[in-house]
Amino acid sequence: MAPNRRLRPHRERAALPCEPPHRSHHPRWREHLSSRDREPARRTPGRPRGRRARGRSPRARPRGQGLRRALRRHRCHHGRTRGVRRRDPCSPQGACTLGDPHRAASSQRHRQDPQASRRRKRREHLHRRVGVRVLTEIARRAAVEFADTEAFVTEHGWSITYAQLDRAADEAATGLFDQGIRPGSVLALATPSNVDFVVLYLAAARLGAVAAGLNPRFTGSELRACIGVLNADLVIASPTLAAAMGPIDSSIAVVEAGDSAHTVAARFRVPDAAPVPDLPDDPERPVCICFTSGSTGQPRGGWYANRQLQAIADLDTGGAWGGGGHGLSSVAMAHVGFMTKLPWMLASGRTTHLLERWRARPILDLITRYQMPAITGVAPQIALLLNLPDITEHDFDHVKAIVVGGAASPPPLVEEARRVFGAPYSIRYSSTESGGIGIGTALDADDDEALHSIGRPRPGVEADIRGEDGKPLPDGDVGELWLTSPALMSGYWNDPAGTAETLVDGWLRTGDLATRDDNGIFRLRGRVKEMFIRGGYNVYPMEVEGVLLDHPAVAEIALVPRPDPVMGEIGVAVIVPTDPSAPPTLDDLRVHGEATLAHHKLPEAIRVVAELPRNASDKIDRRALAQVEAEHPST
Repeated sequence: MAPNRRLRPHRERAALPCEPPHRSHHPRWREHLSSRDREPARRTPGRPRGRRARGRSPRARPRGQGLRRALRRHRCHHGRTRGVRRRDPCSPQGACTLGDPHRAASSQRHRQDPQASRRRKRREHLHRRVGVRVLTEIARRAAVEFADTEAFVTEHGWSITYAQLDRAADEAATGLFDQGIRPGSVLALATPSNVDFVVLYLAAARLGAVAAGLNPRFTGSELRACIGVLNADLVIASPTLAAAMGPIDSSIAVVEAGDSAHTVAARFRVPDAAPVPDLPDDPERPVCICFTSGSTGQPRGGWYANRQLQAIADLDTGGAWGGGGHGLSSVAMAHVGFMTKLPWMLASGRTTHLLERWRARPILDLITRYQMPAITGVAPQIALLLNLPDITEHDFDHVKAIVVGGAASPPPLVEEARRVFGAPYSIRYSSTESGGIGIGTALDADDDEALHSIGRPRPGVEADIRGEDGKPLPDGDVGELWLTSPALMSGYWNDPAGTAETLVDGWLRTGDLATRDDNGIFRLRGRVKEMFIRGGYNVYPMEVEGVLLDHPAVAEIALVPRPDPVMGEIGVAVIVPTDPSAPPTLDDLRVHGEATLAHHKLPEAIRVVAELPRNASDKIDRRALAQVEAEHPST
């Protein structure tokens, strides 16, 4: 007998991010299906049943009515029945505590903090909504729903549609399989940010292999270090990067970039190959490895599984489909901002415009030509856009938001961007280890939040300030910023010691110093390892930089420590002047900062430079600056 249609799970519609799973996930529902709907009904001839047996109406009881009554008695996150108005008796906040002593014990705490309860329930809900082959499933569905839509457009004038992208990935997966790539194999991609990278990434996911992106801006020694960490089964490299890395222990395939949808990843494609068989369901199967920029030493690779990719898509877009439009990829494809975001980029059905290397002029042309509603990137990229001589001659009425990731943006940059583009500016703080998900300022934030903070935790994220012992600190104290969310990396690849140090009881130790005020707004104070001690007092470089950046003669600044025989360490202000012919003096900076900063925080030396050194992620290379100061002290 077919199951009652009123109770059949709605499989054709994906759950919204704020919606609990369907009641088909409830243990009672599965038991009900197995005992009643999956087997033929057994009936004794002549024996009354249902309401007739109890002397009621001759109408038989609808199948599943007993289940609905059970769910009314215990309504929780396990299931939902339409029309039920009773509150779950397990918890005034509606959180189920049956069968979970920890949650039962903490119900009182969540009653006192409704926001914490909602964040916890959303985080657990995202953990339950797991796609088991996220990248493959989304790419194949997109190939059907957006078949002839251009998925990627290159700067060389050619494009590839969603259907062509899916076909290329299938053909490349067959070729990689023929070369020995199997589930669990590690594939290192050392190529520019082009369509070949995307096709090979998708192909690896279909085989159950792990794709590791290597930033094309890494030096040869950094590339070799990454490959050594990976113990890669195959390295696919462009001729330029293959020459830079030199001899390596892993197998290497040198490939030329494709120049059309038919020649992309041509070396590995098997024409007209059938799709590879689907893999067994495994939410914890590794999919990608994203390396840090190396600012703290040797690069580390944070790895992500299907579970995290699904959670990131839910946190970023709510699991939405469609919407289309045009967008940009503002970071290298090896970056966490692309590898973990590709699923929702494909699900959106948008056309993504690619540049092998970010350049301000073509980016501005694309933004204006396609009337893009959002400008995205990192702070240095926004600064380069604003430095274009004709930037104020363009009409930016179509721009509704400026979303800037990575870390905090200097207040003068935020003000100038809001003025030129006529749109609100949102700072998004995150890291490679957090999956590109973290804290952000609201688009409607006041100036204090928008200019001088990184905002509040995004939905699905929790943040805390903790001391060296890992215990929470009161508001206002400077401590290390800890984050937790379903998007956190699973760990560092082949680095259990580093993983244990960074991930503690489901929390990420970011290594950033910050404070939290009474309104729950977080403000960065620098890196734990960047803090230095002058005469017994802590100095937080980012705090000092934020004050000195307000000086009209300072365009950029970095405060770095220098060894001192008396004080132990002193601060050196390395600045890029607004007018190179009239740079500020050390006295100018000290007078400007003394009204806000304690005496021990003021710089005691100054170095004027044309530009600040940056690493592969466009972050200021403070290690290089500190090394210069140690070897060649400024005055």
